[in-house]
Amino acid sequence: TNALILYRCVEFPGKWEQAARFPVGRPLCDTIVMERTGTELTLLCSEIKPENGLYTRYRRYFLGKNGGAEGETAGGFTLTEDEPFNLQHREYGLGNRNAGPLFRRNGQTVRPAQVSTRVDYGVYLQFWTRRGASEVPLCAAMPQNLTITGLDPQDLIGIHTYCRDDKVEVIDARYLRKVR
Repeated sequence: TNALILYRCVEFPGKWEQAARFPVGRPLCDTIVMERTGTELTLLCSEIKPENGLYTRYRRYFLGKNGGAEGETAGGFTLTEDEPFNLQHREYGLGNRNAGPLFRRNGQTVRPAQVSTRVDYGVYLQFWTRRGASEVPLCAAMPQNLTITGLDPQDLIGIHTYCRDDKVEVIDARYLRKVR
């Protein structure tokens, strides 16, 4: 759709309505909230290469309520592109799409990213953390190193998404199903 679309929850968890649509002129996916201030969200999107969705680059935007910011407006919101960040991230890389929301672990903010290969989508996860003004790799989660109750570890063939809070971890894994 080459747009960033904002939805509003009408009835949790199953009823949502479109609140705003911002044409951005590029295919975006896997959007996460990087930062939240009193009036603005910083969004990090994965822009996929139109001819091959395994190749991606990061695009950053600021979303706020109307009132002073210059940018695209819709539904009472303003979307502004972070041009300096996006100019630095012009090259498509192979398979480092956002793979879930940021979380805190041992005093660090961690961002999961999905790693793909030239032929396979969501092979494993790479976890990144901030060091000064840069992001650096913290660790990786490989399918062969995961234990998921009810699944034979030999059947795990990929990991797509990771989410967590203080009580629950959610892993979107791909696995082989045994035929009986």
